[in-house]
Amino acid sequence: MENINIKIHNYKENQQQLKDIYSKLDYLLKQIPYNSRVTLDYSYKNKSFYGKLKVDSTGKSFFSTDEDILLTPLTVSLCKKVQKQVKRWKKSRTLEEITGIINLSDGGQTKHSSYKKAI
Repeated sequence: MENINIKIHNYKENQQQLKDIYSKLDYLLKQIPYNSRVTLDYSYKNKSFYGKLKVDSTGKSFFSTDEDILLTPLTVSLCKKVQKQVKRWKKSRTLEEITGIINLSDGGQTKHSSYKKAI
């Protein structure tokens, strides 16, 4: 899971907690844009966990924050918030965002952002 970065401040997590976190993030990775980078930052203070989850993909980022007294429910909440954002984004994105096609020329040729127009 090279695209995942987890930081936990002021708390020593156990192996089962880390396993649960990675399980939730693995599920999230299957729903977000390919090659996204996931950063999960937890802090523990006043008997509560505070979490920030950020997903960076090409051209789009998603972010959520929350708090809970338990680490696993906090992780679930953060992931669900990002999943909702991704779902809304997938429904509202333009054809250009989906295909990479900028426009169609009069001759029916496509102009693609990573291709040069043929002469």
